[in-house]
Amino acid sequence: MNPSPAFSPNRTRRDVRVPLLCALLFAFCTLPASAQDFERYAPKLPGETGVVDPKEEKKQGTIRKEGEPEVETSPAPAEPTRTVTTERPASAPKIRVERLQPDSPSAFEDIKPVVPGEPTISGSDSAFAEVAPRIPDMPEEYLAAIEQAIQPYMDEVLVDSLNGLVFVDTPEKVDIAGVNVGGVVAPALPDLQKSEFKALASKYLGKPVTLRTLNELNKDVVAYYNENDYPVVDVIVPEQDITTGTVQLVVLQGRRGDIQVEGNRFFSDGLLASQVRTEQGRVLRAKKLMADLNWLNRNPFRRVNLVYTRGEAVGETDLILQVQDRFPARFYAGYENSGNDATGDNRFFAGFNWGNAFGVDHQMNYQFTTNNDPELFQAHTGSYLIPLPWRHLITAYGSAGTSDTNTFQAGLLRSTGDSYTAGVRYTVPLPEIGAYQHEFSAGFEYKHTNTTLEFDGTPVLDNTTEVDQFLLAYTSGWKDNFGSTSFTGTVFISPGDMTSNNTTEAFQEIRPLAESDYAYTRFTLERVQQLPANMSLVGRVTAQFADGNLLASEQLGVGGYATVRGYEEREANGDNGFFTTFELRSPPISFGNLLGLKDFPGDQAQFLLFWDYADVSPSEIVPGSGQDENVILSSFGPGFRYAINPYMTFRFDYGFQLVDSGQPSRFGSRAHLGLVLSY
Repeated sequence: MNPSPAFSPNRTRRDVRVPLLCALLFAFCTLPASAQDFERYAPKLPGETGVVDPKEEKKQGTIRKEGEPEVETSPAPAEPTRTVTTERPASAPKIRVERLQPDSPSAFEDIKPVVPGEPTISGSDSAFAEVAPRIPDMPEEYLAAIEQAIQPYMDEVLVDSLNGLVFVDTPEKVDIAGVNVGGVVAPALPDLQKSEFKALASKYLGKPVTLRTLNELNKDVVAYYNENDYPVVDVIVPEQDITTGTVQLVVLQGRRGDIQVEGNRFFSDGLLASQVRTEQGRVLRAKKLMADLNWLNRNPFRRVNLVYTRGEAVGETDLILQVQDRFPARFYAGYENSGNDATGDNRFFAGFNWGNAFGVDHQMNYQFTTNNDPELFQAHTGSYLIPLPWRHLITAYGSAGTSDTNTFQAGLLRSTGDSYTAGVRYTVPLPEIGAYQHEFSAGFEYKHTNTTLEFDGTPVLDNTTEVDQFLLAYTSGWKDNFGSTSFTGTVFISPGDMTSNNTTEAFQEIRPLAESDYAYTRFTLERVQQLPANMSLVGRVTAQFADGNLLASEQLGVGGYATVRGYEEREANGDNGFFTTFELRSPPISFGNLLGLKDFPGDQAQFLLFWDYADVSPSEIVPGSGQDENVILSSFGPGFRYAINPYMTFRFDYGFQLVDSGQPSRFGSRAHLGLVLSY
């Protein structure tokens, strides 16, 4: 280091002391700083869930400096603690990423795979907690000693009046002999040339210069950069003569060094590292890194945290991707009573999720569903998701099913049918707006249905319809201090006459007044509100509006576990209408903890009370048909959720009908249950 005096206007004993104080101050300022939390989504595995704790913070990934202690709570943004240094500090503000759950407030809402045409960007999966050790940079007693040593000199006046501030981007641009500049100058740093920063820095002009004021200036500069999307910035006051009243400061914006991948077992280093888009040597930007981390964590079989660490060259920051992954395949089987009178109430299903299909980070899902009598009902569903290099998604999905029923006096009336569906969606994640996450998708769906009706072996109806429709969807979610909110809106448009059975004539054989050219929209709004004592209140509404009569596959069906409990599945259908639900949820509890079973797998249970309501109606009523103008359903009852993550989920609800729907029904109240076992 150059032996010329630092900061000093006079050649006195202060010349030797000030560089030493700066060095001590640097060591003290390596204390970790608090930081603002950022909310992020992450998808759940189809069929895998966990009890929702409204106060539990599910971690998706973090960004922090190497050696920085973990912060387990969510403090308000704190002022950065970087101060005057003579070399680059090792600590930086930490960004903790938390998982937002806008879709399913219940741990068990989606007990079956979410496969055909309903991509989701939310869910809950507590299988990946942060476990990386946090080691302080230096002993606390050493830091306390440094702080005590420098305190007597913090307010000693170095210069009577600060006339100018010069900010440069490299140490080589500092003139050790001093410069004489008035005002605030930053020739190579565009962000510091803005009026907002000059107003911030100008408040120090005309005031005495002390180590304390330099420290405060340093913190203000770092905070300004952090607020403007620069996560790693060091501000250095190097050795110099400040006799003229001008202080030169070096601003080092963190530039990307090497990328290391740690802890991964099933996803390759190259696959993970390639998702960091900042090129080596380029300045690190917080939003871009957070978007990279969020993209990596869309795959539910891994969790990735990002750690900054000092690089080999001055101003370089190496990135460490800390990965917790698991074998990227999951197999499951289960049962639920979500059928109907014609095809039987029982539904048995089995399937798998492949989270790294063919080793290229694609996701494949499949499920087979049947009744205890396979001849009555069988269905296959599947989906395939492709993440594109430019951060868009393609989801292809499809299903195929058959049914065969006998009714009316010993099987005189027989109905058989088969159907299959194919669709594709192209999804574009949109730029985040603070904690507001959203995406847009567009797609196309094809649905083929064949229905045959026989009376005593004689065919009386043989109809085939084809639905060809385009769709536009917008999905969003955000989290605040009191809970989380989500919204999904989709518009379906059918031009008609696109395929041989996509005609009004074919439609009206099944549904009078239905036309092949139509449009309808459906939206869902949901709020999870935190309550005292770790309880929560969930409110959800789904509504649909159509311009005409629709086929049953496009109508809004109400009744059953997913809509209005206590009624038959799809007891009523409507072209227009809505259904809503409110649930009061207890705090999650662990039976294993209550029983003192230390080796018992992590379990959670939750109790709830619900009220469901629905009102649906046709767009047009056929004259003389006697069809109701609208059908109302309403129910209330208790529910229970239990999970041993990730091996088992169980749900039970019992609904008591408050309104007679006027539709044929076997129940005045009923239970709804579901069980999934997975490995």
